[in-house]
Amino acid sequence: METSRVYTKNIGKVYKKNYDKDLSSFKNEFEPIFIECCKVLPADISSEIFARFVTYSDREFKDALYNLTNLLELFEENYDVENDPFTKEEWEYIKLVINDSTDEFGLDLVKYMMQVMLDLGLI
Repeated sequence: METSRVYTKNIGKVYKKNYDKDLSSFKNEFEPIFIECCKVLPADISSEIFARFVTYSDREFKDALYNLTNLLELFEENYDVENDPFTKEEWEYIKLVINDSTDEFGLDLVKYMMQVMLDLGLI
């Protein structure tokens, strides 16, 4: 199963179990789920990405959690360019991650991500 689907399924379980509570108070349960699913990067970088996309996001907490599914799809080379959900600031951060972690991603994945950004007119 694709890691993006595993991620969505696992955060859905936490959400359903705690549907009547403030989800942001369960950040400690959600972060390890993302780190486990983001296998292309070391845990410390995945943790930084989680913080940037969820903790420091302008989006609602639940929306920010689910937006990480799109990032995992990008890493899986299965990104939907037609329905690009990322803001310009998020793409800037993604570019920084790519530049700083090129060795972690591998050449084919870097090429794919750069092509997506080129298709979107971001580079």
